[in-house]
Amino acid sequence: MLPGGSNRSPSFDETWPQIRNGMDACFYERSMRRTAWMEIQTHVYNFAVTQNDTPPTRVSSSRGRHSRESQQATNGSAEIYRRVKNYFEEYLKDLSTECVNQSGEDLLTFYKDKWQLYQKASSTVDGLFKYVNQTYVKRQRDSGKPQGCFEINELALVVWRDNLYLSLKDQITSALFQQIRKDRGGEQINTNLVSAVILSLVNLSISQPTTGDVQSRPTASPQQTDNANNRREQSIFYYTENFEDDFIGETTDFYTRESVKFIQENTFTDYMKKAETRLTEEKLRVVLYLHHSTEKRLIQTCENVLIEKHLDLFFQEFVHLLRDFKVDDLGRIYGLCSRVKNSLEKLQQLFQDHVSARGLEAMERLLEEQNTAKKNDNKNKPKAYVDAILAVHDQYNDLIKTAFANNTGFIAALDMASEQFINKNAITQQSVVSQNEGVGSASAAMQSRSSAELLASHIDALLKVSSKKTEESALEDQLTASMLIFKYITDKDVFSRHYTKNLARRLVQQTSVSDDAEHSMIQKLKNTCGYEYIMKLQRMYTDVALSKTVSENFRKSRSLNYEFSIIVGTQMSWPFPPTKDYSLPKEFLPCFESFTAFYNKQHNGRKLDWLWSLCRGDIQANCFKKPYTFTASMYQLGILLMFNCNDKCTMLQIVEECGLGTSNRESVVQVVQALVKRNILKSSGDENNDDTEVVISPTFQDKKTKVSIVMQVKSEARQDKAHTDKQVEEDRKNVLQAAIVRIMKMRKRLAHQQLLQETIQQVNSRFTPSVSSIKKEIDTLIEKDFLKRVENERNTYEYVA
Repeated sequence: MLPGGSNRSPSFDETWPQIRNGMDACFYERSMRRTAWMEIQTHVYNFAVTQNDTPPTRVSSSRGRHSRESQQATNGSAEIYRRVKNYFEEYLKDLSTECVNQSGEDLLTFYKDKWQLYQKASSTVDGLFKYVNQTYVKRQRDSGKPQGCFEINELALVVWRDNLYLSLKDQITSALFQQIRKDRGGEQINTNLVSAVILSLVNLSISQPTTGDVQSRPTASPQQTDNANNRREQSIFYYTENFEDDFIGETTDFYTRESVKFIQENTFTDYMKKAETRLTEEKLRVVLYLHHSTEKRLIQTCENVLIEKHLDLFFQEFVHLLRDFKVDDLGRIYGLCSRVKNSLEKLQQLFQDHVSARGLEAMERLLEEQNTAKKNDNKNKPKAYVDAILAVHDQYNDLIKTAFANNTGFIAALDMASEQFINKNAITQQSVVSQNEGVGSASAAMQSRSSAELLASHIDALLKVSSKKTEESALEDQLTASMLIFKYITDKDVFSRHYTKNLARRLVQQTSVSDDAEHSMIQKLKNTCGYEYIMKLQRMYTDVALSKTVSENFRKSRSLNYEFSIIVGTQMSWPFPPTKDYSLPKEFLPCFESFTAFYNKQHNGRKLDWLWSLCRGDIQANCFKKPYTFTASMYQLGILLMFNCNDKCTMLQIVEECGLGTSNRESVVQVVQALVKRNILKSSGDENNDDTEVVISPTFQDKKTKVSIVMQVKSEARQDKAHTDKQVEEDRKNVLQAAIVRIMKMRKRLAHQQLLQETIQQVNSRFTPSVSSIKKEIDTLIEKDFLKRVENERNTYEYVA
């Protein structure tokens, strides 16, 4: 009750000192009784919701009464809002006076302490004036006039930003950068202090409110305050504009100076370690006292200054590190460059060039070793060649795994480099016959075929029975390693021909180490190139299986006093050249005639072409100090059997007895020379002369009683190779023609250049054709009326149905 006994409610001016005392208790950390605090909340409620100082306007309707009461509440809330804002401004004006002479860490400490107190107090005051937020602030925003109207807690932050922080911005920013520079220099700083000051800017990022931003809140719980903070963190424009932008500029300048100086005074390896350390430190710096949103921009800036601006140096040093094979440093350079867009592509190209060069150097060293070796061991050449390739490949493949994180780009670079040096190197170039021939020809294929042939010879040695026994698992590993090289060979058709030929010899001579190993290798080829690639290999195995049945049936139908087995193969599946005329020794004629009759009876209409050069037999020799059993070729058997009736024979007699003709005299001479070299025969002079006499050598001796003297004569080896070359050439012609016909049948009409491209794409998995070879087959197909040139468009072809 007022003095004088009036029942009138106290005015706002009379009540405001009490409200102000409550705010002072929050901002100056004074104690206040609970009853006094509740009384202040009641006054705020009365003036914000129900009372007004202005004289009432008489309105008769109930709607009019409601409007009057709302207007009264609005006017009261507006006055409270104005006086609260003035209180914040007066309080911060006093703070500004206190920190005028402060700087550096002292300024940051003062700012942090006052900020934390202010933030806590404003949050408490926000609860005190919750009815103002629910009436005046809400109505202002709902009315579409939210400009400059904040909730009390947000208003406190806006006033702090506009009245205190802006006046101290330059000093605070300078003090923060000073602390960060100390931190980067290795000095100990108060990270909690720096974090509190920097993150205060995030809370100061208060944007202008929009309509409907405020909702009625019956209580001001801590959870609701946290939600408001979370909403503010979503907009950090003030932090970005007033700190982060300048901080990024400061970071750029700092690391630009440091990197240039460090490179001049230290090794590149030390610089990479320094760069790694700095990047790790900056990431930790974000955790310790920066806002998490700064991390991406900060790290990108550091990567740009520490790495991207020095990429030329990185690329230059990468080549040196590869040369010296510094695995740890190569890992560092990869890790750093992987942070910069498109830099790995350049490293991968440098890596490819380096591996290709090292591969070529390895092949040159191998060639020199082979040329300077006292004993030219042809059997070991394929193995040495394959081992040299695998050594280079494995070395850099391991490097990719350990230093380059098994990056697919580096794997592709290794593949391209391996393909380059495997298919064209010092060893394969030895075999080049003509540089002027097209790739489709057999003679020009020598260059890449040499790699294919050497690999096929190596695999042949692995799969052939030898004195050195290999464990099954070790053999499988060696075959798998060989397939790695096979992947890089461009002319896989050449490999196929040589592998087929070698497999056929192993099957005929029964020298395969095991059927399981053979089938494992065939399966590997099938998995890589498809079923068509191994069709002939499968057919050969089918012929061998059927031939066992034929041999068994023949032995059952005849009473033989000797062992007999035969392989009857289809001509299209087996790679052997046509047989030469040969006068079969009379000792073998009964067997020959008997089997021929048996087979013709079983298979009417088929013709047997005997491959005498592949026939093998055992012969008992009782003309030496002890008896021996020789395993010999048919030509060797024929020559040795001549000495059953003759003590000596001239070379002319031997040549005539073999019946190979004068054109094949060289083959007979080489067989005799091989027997003379083994000391089984003895000649009186040069075996090339007709009158040279040949006799059994009485001094022959061997530790074993069963001796294999089989060997392929050089002339036959050359003929065999020429036959394989011719087959490759014919196969390529057929493959090219088939590809062209398939393309034209589908396209109907096609330009010359496009036909070339599509043909190369189709046959590239088997071999790489030359443009001239494709043109030649196009002309052949035009002659055969499969294609025709379009009139008035000479570079366009049409398919002839």
